[in-house]
Amino acid sequence: MTVVYGTGIARSDHGRIRRVARRTGVGCAGILLLCIALTDAVSAQCALRVTAQPGETGYRKRDYGCEGLYVQLQAASINVQVISLVKGGLTFDASDVVEIHVPPQLPGLRDSVAIFGRGREANLNWALDWFARPGRPMTWRLGHVVRQIRIDAARLGVFGQTVKASGLGAPVHVPVAVRPPGVSPVPRDATIDFVIRIPLAGAAQWRLGPAAEWVAARPYNGDGFFAFALPAHLSGENDFEIRWSPRGKREYGAPESLRIFFW
Repeated sequence: MTVVYGTGIARSDHGRIRRVARRTGVGCAGILLLCIALTDAVSAQCALRVTAQPGETGYRKRDYGCEGLYVQLQAASINVQVISLVKGGLTFDASDVVEIHVPPQLPGLRDSVAIFGRGREANLNWALDWFARPGRPMTWRLGHVVRQIRIDAARLGVFGQTVKASGLGAPVHVPVAVRPPGVSPVPRDATIDFVIRIPLAGAAQWRLGPAAEWVAARPYNGDGFFAFALPAHLSGENDFEIRWSPRGKREYGAPESLRIFFW
């Protein structure tokens, strides 16, 4: 996967962004996010440079963002990959247009949130990306791709990422809420649907903070996918730790930490 950088980023920032990405394992999509956050500007280009599938549903820039099917990524991360982080779960019903909302306030964080969508199956090469801000949701027009390929919401994942207001540090993952325009906000006590992928993992465990007990993750769709239903009572930034064991082995490796902003 290769990122097309947004405009207005100093050459010295490119090196710093790459170093942060290597240290935190955020990958190239995270590099794009950091570019957006460092400049307080939105890149006019898509996050992925991939070979798009032929036809109207191929991955490309659209009037609401970038979306479509691609042949394959140029490279795949072997770290924990966030696939979906949706407050209240992802459903479409009969709507042809939905809005992707971020929290109304993001204290201590940049309010430009990068929005990413990925398939919840290993061979589903679908991507969505653009941005949203508090009070300014991303409009997602389902008729351009989702309705054309007749794909169900249960096969797709969406999540947000931003960074500290200073622009430094690892990305902060932000749950999003997806609903048709004009529909009431998702209740605060709604659970968060969280899906990750760890290629080559046979089992995974999670905990919220180093003092908590480890909880077994639920395998989901095979091939390293795991699902969680996160507690609804949490608020603000929290560390979410994940450890995993390779297929055919029992030993767990060192935990990896994700920063999540609950709302």
